[in-house]
Amino acid sequence: MAFPASGGIQFRPGQGTLFVDNVVDPTNAPVEVLDIATGFDVVGRVVLPNWLTGTGDVSIIADERGGPFDQAVAKATLTITGGAAGGAMTVTYPYSINVKAPAMPAGPKLYKLSAMFVFLTAAGASTGIVGFSDIGEFLVN
Repeated sequence: MAFPASGGIQFRPGQGTLFVDNVVDPTNAPVEVLDIATGFDVVGRVVLPNWLTGTGDVSIIADERGGPFDQAVAKATLTITGGAAGGAMTVTYPYSINVKAPAMPAGPKLYKLSAMFVFLTAAGASTGIVGFSDIGEFLVN
């Protein structure tokens, strides 16, 4: 796994970036083998223009290789506060998402993990300001 991983967030005007800085496994190396009973953390940040305010979700999506499981397994909701006028052009919002049983079936199973950012309306619907980052493949036991 090469970290940080990143992907663009598409909207106009402006642009943003979703970063996955690390996958933290408390059971230690190798990080490519994760224990769902103990859980693991996906740590990263979202960088957005300073004029954007509202709420955004970062979700971890697990796609089982050769199997039927394909869904969001955990998420973090971020409060997007914007920045001060005349300040930095972007604001960084850190996140840490814990994934543990029963979010994923007991293994061992091979999964492709991705992070997805969705900026939300006040009613909780997607605005079309979205992006994703590929995290990599992991054996989850």
